[in-house]
Amino acid sequence: PLALSAALLHIAGHGLAKSAAFCASGRLLQLTGTSRTGRVRGLIAQVPWLGGASGLAVAALPGLPPFSLFASELGIARA
Repeated sequence: PLALSAALLHIAGHGLAKSAAFCASGRLLQLTGTSRTGRVRGLIAQVPWLGGASGLAVAALPGLPPFSLFASELGIARA
């Protein structure tokens, strides 16, 4: 039961983080007109919510500790 719960949490957390990252990158493309990461400058100063959302999504996807992906991976390892 723990492994199943952790796997479902992992699927939900990954889906949420990846969809947030894709939506933020699409909005970033609309605002800047470029898809090249190196050409984007001063994002947090221009659009703070977009910079924060992008940063949180990028931090959540590798499974850093305060996010659900970390908890789900830990739960899977414990199970």
